[in-house]
Amino acid sequence: MVGAKTSAHPDFHPHDLYHCLWRAALAAGSQIALTAVPLGALRAPVAFTRVDSVASVSTLDCMSGTGFKHYLPGFDQALENLKEDVTLMANLVSRNLANARAGFAERDDDFCAAVIADDDEVDLLEKEVDRLGTDILMRFQPMITDLRTVLATIKIGSILERTSNQTVVIARRARKLCDEFIPAEEHESLLAHFDAVSRVFSEALSAFHLVDSLLAGHVLGQSQVLTEAGEAFVDQFTEHLEERPMGSRAYVNLMAVAQALAEITELCGNIASEAVYIAEARDIRHPKNPLAETEE
Repeated sequence: MVGAKTSAHPDFHPHDLYHCLWRAALAAGSQIALTAVPLGALRAPVAFTRVDSVASVSTLDCMSGTGFKHYLPGFDQALENLKEDVTLMANLVSRNLANARAGFAERDDDFCAAVIADDDEVDLLEKEVDRLGTDILMRFQPMITDLRTVLATIKIGSILERTSNQTVVIARRARKLCDEFIPAEEHESLLAHFDAVSRVFSEALSAFHLVDSLLAGHVLGQSQVLTEAGEAFVDQFTEHLEERPMGSRAYVNLMAVAQALAEITELCGNIASEAVYIAEARDIRHPKNPLAETEE
């Protein structure tokens, strides 16, 4: 066959080849019978023939999971339910972050109490996301993009729960700061940093929802910058703690707020990494790890 080449696709499962051929036979009205394949053979790596013209389009559609619905009934609805729970979870965590910011900015105990109360609901949703995701993996055994989507969504649930935990830290520290004197300049500068972290968190959620690698790359760049800025705040408050012992309680709580914001910034990068994993099948976590570089 001219123009054809044989290759082993790194992101391709033998089941997909079987179902792609089956769909193609049905679409063409072919009388070709597909013989049963032993389960052991389906688990083995398979090389497949790819033609760089007509056949490649339909095959890639089948492989990506975008051309057809899942061949097992109920999968698409189950995946949609999982995504809905994660979306609800993301909205709750976003509200917690906004309320934590308001409690810190306005020194309002009501906003802080709302954050602490809503965190319980986030914890329950994390368990529900784990349950739904595990159920999908067991019942439907998804492949390729579907598999990456389910795995990443389960991890996003854990990341969101950890983010909510950090908003609770901020809320509790903000409560303690209600009666403390904070220099206006330091209060305003930390609020500006808070706003920047909130924007990056929103962009990270958008990158995951849209499976947008470009936006995810932007988030990763911004998270690195904001992490460094957060560390600078911690260093600054540490110096003030030593220089101004009378205001030690305030600076200890400000340090805790800055550290929590730094944790949230890193979690934004984790969300962006999961978006890249779904879109490109690349695990970009821990890029500076020398052991990972050696293995590559």
